[in-house]
Amino acid sequence: MSVELVQEFLVRCLAVNMGILLLWGGAIAIAGDSIYRLHGKFFKYLTREKFDESHYSGIRSYKMATIFLIFVPMIALSLM
Repeated sequence: MSVELVQEFLVRCLAVNMGILLLWGGAIAIAGDSIYRLHGKFFKYLTREKFDESHYSGIRSYKMATIFLIFVPMIALSLM
């Protein structure tokens, strides 16, 4: 497996993951109230603060995983 092939794979993975992050963040920013009401039907004790906290910490964790598991190796391969 060549370095160029791995770099191309990582670029595509990064694009997909950034799209997921944009979709998730956009959905929470634009339709946060509707999503909160939908989740509130399933989880009786869900407060708005806990809802926001869980989604933003999920977005943060997903972003950090994307950076450390995809972006950093991609940069390291490009420096080789």
